[in-house]
Amino acid sequence: MKCSKCPLYSYWSNENDRGESCGLFGDAWDSHFQYEDKEGTVVGCYIDRHFIEKADEEYLSSHY
Repeated sequence: MKCSKCPLYSYWSNENDRGESCGLFGDAWDSHFQYEDKEGTVVGCYIDRHFIEKADEEYLSSHY
């Protein structure tokens, strides 16, 4: 998945749960800003890379 290379993407897997989430869209995966491959898997979004990098910097500065 292309999103796995995005700093706003997170994935978790433990004994009770597993899932994935986007820092902008949450875990809904139905935003009109996201695009899918032929099989219907979300592979990225139309959000500008610079906006994503800025959002990631803000997230990191507020959590660390």
